Amino acid sequence: MSNNSQSAQDDKFLQTKGVYNFFKQIDESIIDFWKQNKVFEKSIESRPKNNQFVFFDGPPFVTGTPHYGHLLVSAIKDMVARYQTMLGKRVERQWGWDCHGIYVEQKVEEKLGIKNRAEIGTKISEEEFIQACYDFVSNVSGKWPWYIDHIGRWADLKNAYWTLDKKYMESVIWAFKQIYDKGYVYKGKKVLMHCPRCVTPISKFEIAMSNSYKDLEDPSIIIKMKVVDKQNTYLLVWTTTPWTLPENVAVAVDKNKTYVTVKFENNYYILAKARLEHVFKDKKYEVIDEYKGEELIGLSYEPLFDYFKNQATDKDFKVYGADFVSMEEGTGLVHMAPAYGEDDYVLSQKYGFSVFEGVDELGKFYDIVKDYKGQFFKDADKNIIKDLDKKGLLFENATIKHSYPVCHRCGTPLMYRATDSYFINLKDHKKELLEQAEKINWVPKHLKHGRFKYILESAPDWNITRTRYWSVPIPIWKCDKCGHEIAVGSIKEIEERSGKKVTDLHRPYIDKHIFTCEKCGGTMHRVEDVIDVWFESGSMPYGSRHYPFENKKEFENHFPADFIVEGIDQTRGWFNALHKISVLLFNKPAFRNVVCHGVILGKDGYKLSKSRKNYPDPEPTLQKYGGDALRLYMLSSAVVQGDSVAFSEKELAGVLRDILIPYLNIFRYFAIYANKSNFKPEEHPKNVLEKGKNLSNILDEWVINVVHKQIKEMRDYLDNYYIMHASRKLRKIVDDISMWYIKRSRDRFVNSDADALNTLFWVLWDVNRAFAPFVPFVTEYIHQELKKIYDKAKLSVHLEYYPELLKNINTELLDNMEIVRKLASLGHKVRVENNLPVKQPLSHAYVNVNLDKYYLELLAQELNIDKTEYLEKDAFDKLDKDYSQGFDSTSNLKIAVNIFVTRDLLKRRLVREIIRSLQIVRKHLKFNLEEYANVQIIYNDDIIKEILEEFANDIKKTTNISKIYEEQVNSVMEHCKKLNQQSFNFKIGPDKIDICVIMSKLNK
Repeated sequence: MSNNSQSAQDDKFLQTKGVYNFFKQIDESIIDFWKQNKVFEKSIESRPKNNQFVFFDGPPFVTGTPHYGHLLVSAIKDMVARYQTMLGKRVERQWGWDCHGIYVEQKVEEKLGIKNRAEIGTKISEEEFIQACYDFVSNVSGKWPWYIDHIGRWADLKNAYWTLDKKYMESVIWAFKQIYDKGYVYKGKKVLMHCPRCVTPISKFEIAMSNSYKDLEDPSIIIKMKVVDKQNTYLLVWTTTPWTLPENVAVAVDKNKTYVTVKFENNYYILAKARLEHVFKDKKYEVIDEYKGEELIGLSYEPLFDYFKNQATDKDFKVYGADFVSMEEGTGLVHMAPAYGEDDYVLSQKYGFSVFEGVDELGKFYDIVKDYKGQFFKDADKNIIKDLDKKGLLFENATIKHSYPVCHRCGTPLMYRATDSYFINLKDHKKELLEQAEKINWVPKHLKHGRFKYILESAPDWNITRTRYWSVPIPIWKCDKCGHEIAVGSIKEIEERSGKKVTDLHRPYIDKHIFTCEKCGGTMHRVEDVIDVWFESGSMPYGSRHYPFENKKEFENHFPADFIVEGIDQTRGWFNALHKISVLLFNKPAFRNVVCHGVILGKDGYKLSKSRKNYPDPEPTLQKYGGDALRLYMLSSAVVQGDSVAFSEKELAGVLRDILIPYLNIFRYFAIYANKSNFKPEEHPKNVLEKGKNLSNILDEWVINVVHKQIKEMRDYLDNYYIMHASRKLRKIVDDISMWYIKRSRDRFVNSDADALNTLFWVLWDVNRAFAPFVPFVTEYIHQELKKIYDKAKLSVHLEYYPELLKNINTELLDNMEIVRKLASLGHKVRVENNLPVKQPLSHAYVNVNLDKYYLELLAQELNIDKTEYLEKDAFDKLDKDYSQGFDSTSNLKIAVNIFVTRDLLKRRLVREIIRSLQIVRKHLKFNLEEYANVQIIYNDDIIKEILEEFANDIKKTTNISKIYEEQVNSVMEHCKKLNQQSFNFKIGPDKIDICVIMSKLNK
């Protein structure tokens, strides 16, 4: 069956059962119950303040509606918080909103018709722009609370922190000042990734985190640089950035590699020997000389352009040695434009050659580059190539398709650009960063000594400033006269130094606060830049509490956090920022346990995308399947342990079909017989077992042991944040209860066995609490029903405590029962192979395990076999042809089943099928369990006549039938058509015998 047809079948099944509406109604009623009774608030208040579990919530951005990634992380956060609450912890869950950054500025610029940052302050005032940012952020999607409610997440939205709040921002500038005063901040000029659209530098980790690379086509050219004082001799230099050639100032070679001079068409060319065959492929050339690159160092060449000749020194336009020259591509000679290349700039600082700047922060050429002035750097490539060709300096002109970084916010191709910026010194603190990182527990574990360790080890100094507006302004004031600068870390200090009240910490309001220089009496103005928003996000632990200005003791007693969770990309983002700032401020990690979830992909295998339309809308999905199904589907997926997983609506429906519906049916099954017998719970069977006593029925003892064993394993997983493994336990527990305990105890429930009902009640009571963190809606629904017969139940299941588990698990019992179930599986396989359904009784079976009598009886009942006995393994080969055998090589278990069906065995099967047919009719006619009926059975086979004579009393008792009328005819179908009554036709037995049933209610 194809996936599509299976999915359609599942959907039809669920709709037929009315499941969608039922779970939707549960969700809505439970949400109302929680709100009306303030259950969330009570779950916090009921736990002591001195027993906190601290959870840091990484805030979403304020615009847009939640997607599956938000729902996934919400499910994880809520599940962990509910679990810890049930362990007795006080778990406060403050929500937060990220408000600042380039994304907002870009959207506001689009709305205002602004092309770039340069128009702020000219086309529109700074005040108007900042107000527009406030307005944009204030339009928080009103749908967030709906999604949060329906995924079953509890969070304090009313007291959420906003990163634009003055108090939050004050904590950020406090943190910056602490780091600044420790001497960890310096101002320098470095070549950084720069967005000419957003007009700001961008950190490498931001690009890596967002995987902001696109396959772009760029020029791939080889240029000829004329060697001074050598006739017709040229350096061959390769580049994919022709726009940087006007700023060329040097050429780099590897002094340890071999280079050659070759003659080609009356000219001499210098390049690396390793690149010779590639560059001169299909060309006739002659190698004139061969030497080490060291011999080229100091060689002078003529500049390609003369725009900067008046600024040049005697160190410019020469060949230098470098260790970054590649022999895998190009020519083995690298063009140096220090203002626009990281390695280039470092080399210029080492050897002292010039840094020529020809392109401004908007990506346009300055007037000094007169032939291309005002042109956008990427657009100028074709003109520069054309001019080089005219000069006879173009050796090869091709194109290359390669992965190129683009701005993760606006999509503009980035450029490397030498930029004055403030940096936080990380290189001198890597030892502390790595030592403190060792204290963190990571899930998945490989991230600890893999990705996260690499991020810390390879991290450059943190470029902490941005030339933007909508963020926390960098709190540095600098004297116009003597250059003295200070960092200010509080509103109070700003007000005392400026003599003005601080109304807003944003630009341009903060810039109106001017200080007197304490060194020379000059005027101090704030440095215009703002702080990188990742520093702001990483300040969340204290910013959200307005530390150290408020909540000082509370923060210090509850830091680091016990738990955080976000997507795996946040190893470079939020997790990285939290850790670095915390170590620099407090010399401790910001969190003890972190879960990194993976990416949910669309059905096409790509990341979820509205433009691709590769995933169903989360809102109707929640309404259709319910919050529990979506939660459990995600929590039990490998996505919670860092893997990428494609969203599957089929698997989501499977959670309902295979776990939630069977679990609900377990409760309903209990409720039917509990109501019938007016059941009230007695002593927990666990207490009886812990007193060293046995229960009256082996199945009762087994189900308590197996359920408590599974819950203990679930708890062990949760304590170590192995969420997927814990979540997958739900199905195993449901299967154990429904497919073995209830199935094998059905006669006891039908007969209102008090021990069976008591055992099932306590199993439900324990399991429901264990399941509550995962599926909060259905467990609350069941809890409210169980409350009606258990007066010790609390208002909500989420106010209960996690179940106390059986101290000593009876492993021998569990092992033996597992053998029985494996033998049963083998027996069922034998039945399938011989086309013998379970409803067909069989006479006898042998097994190769010497089990106690009650285990063999259970096996016989499960397989519908009259008798099961032990047989030594050597004797199996001597059994006659009536026995069909099954063997499991893994466990060495063996079963032999007598498959010969006698007439008496066939009759017993037909009795069972007749009973089932009558039950179907009762259900169709909506008869209650207690209502009696009369029935007429019409048939055409003598065996049915015999059955109705022999087994009439059994049939009537089982189906609440008062009297059976029978009639044998030649053609059942034809006869029933002629009757002026509602009739039901069935084909029963292996030969598909026709019977017709007519039923009428009998008032008794």
